[in-house]
Amino acid sequence: MLFFALYFLSAAMLPAQGWDFLRPVYLPAAEILGLPGVCALGYGIYLMRDARALRNFNEDLLWSERPLRGTVSDQAGSPIARATVDVFVDGMEESRPVATLVTDIRGRFSADLADGNYLLQVGVPELGESSMQVAVAKSGENQAMQIRIDGSSAAE
Repeated sequence: MLFFALYFLSAAMLPAQGWDFLRPVYLPAAEILGLPGVCALGYGIYLMRDARALRNFNEDLLWSERPLRGTVSDQAGSPIARATVDVFVDGMEESRPVATLVTDIRGRFSADLADGNYLLQVGVPELGESSMQVAVAKSGENQAMQIRIDGSSAAE
């Protein structure tokens, strides 16, 4: 309502200030944008930010509840996105992996696995590979693991 009052007041004052040449440009531009357009744009931005926050919350919740979870990072501690994590049953590394995971933008991976011992093979084309043995127990508290990839082991 305040916007419309200012709009009509300024439109009425344009000719009084000698700016009559702006009247054909100013009035249609103000009518096109207007308060409804500004409000719709603001509400759209609010909805997008709300949806993004809800999605991040759900991802964090799922990540924290899974028995196998961890983060892949480089030696400096920066997370590595799109690293491949192959999960093998311990002692059966020659067979196909039980799961193949890809890290998200924060370098995180997670999976729902049955109780047991597993071997994780992490590969990053630019930095190299790493492997780690992990015991998963759904009844116990499984800590998130931190896997660091050393850049000196990259294949050339």
